[in-house]
Amino acid sequence: MSPGAALNALSDRASKQAMSAKTRAFMVAFSGRSALSVLNKTHRMVRGQVWPRRQTADAGSFLVEVFFTPPNTRAAFHVHEEVTLVVPLSGLFVENTLKTSIRGEPGVAIVETPESPHENIYSPLGGTNLRLRMSTELEKLVALEPHARAGHGPTYEIAREMAEHMSDPDPLQLECAGLEILGLVNNGPEWAPRGRAVYLREVVADLRANFCPDRGIAAIARNASVSPLRLVRSFRKTYGISLARFMRVLQMQRALSLLSDPGLSVSAVAAEAGFSDQSHMTRAFARAYGLTPAVLRRSRMAPAEPRQAPGKRTPA
Repeated sequence: MSPGAALNALSDRASKQAMSAKTRAFMVAFSGRSALSVLNKTHRMVRGQVWPRRQTADAGSFLVEVFFTPPNTRAAFHVHEEVTLVVPLSGLFVENTLKTSIRGEPGVAIVETPESPHENIYSPLGGTNLRLRMSTELEKLVALEPHARAGHGPTYEIAREMAEHMSDPDPLQLECAGLEILGLVNNGPEWAPRGRAVYLREVVADLRANFCPDRGIAAIARNASVSPLRLVRSFRKTYGISLARFMRVLQMQRALSLLSDPGLSVSAVAAEAGFSDQSHMTRAFARAYGLTPAVLRRSRMAPAEPRQAPGKRTPA
């Protein structure tokens, strides 16, 4: 039996075992016609905002998605290829894992990993969620275990603000907000920063626009007019990843971008991206992508197969 078939076979049994009596009662309570007629008018609303069914934006360290799932939808057991952070914006669903049951509602933050099979069962409210799919580079440098926690009011507020800007996304703004959610998830819902360090967004913007692998923490702090200690502590606390590791994320993404230039040799790409030598970059790529830079370049530059004209069939 394939892994997918095995997960589907577990679905019914796990649903009954994992879903608590309290959760079942809650969902049954909303199954009446009168309640449903009201909820269907509001399940896509968050403070008066109506969300489209799906919006996506590339935010550097994350792929950001805001998506609506219709009422009474059931997604059978599945896994995601990358680490994902899910923040419910409206509605209600139950996420069953092989061990427990999770209520997905505003104020909850959920971490899903490729090793955590789960199914989702939506109530008559349906639901709108914000999902952050972590980039391969970021995923390799931040250790997250699958879990769900309530009490994430600040996380919800940041996610709602991100969703409101998805129609005209600012990648930098979304990336910094996503990193703030990562910081809240890492520090726990009870942690709240004294205030957002506005200069941190300027630091991220500067690093994105003027990436220089040789620039040290002291120089970055000097440009931001803060001490290196304050910069390092604030960055880690606010964004859930150290400044040094975030710079490694940028380094990997820079190297990946340079590999698209056929005029640059692999060794030249390594030097341009700030690796000590080609072997250093090869080891880093093998850890992050499971491929060497040369193989990855060939796969990215291979010509796409021609699309078949509609109505035509390939002869057997």
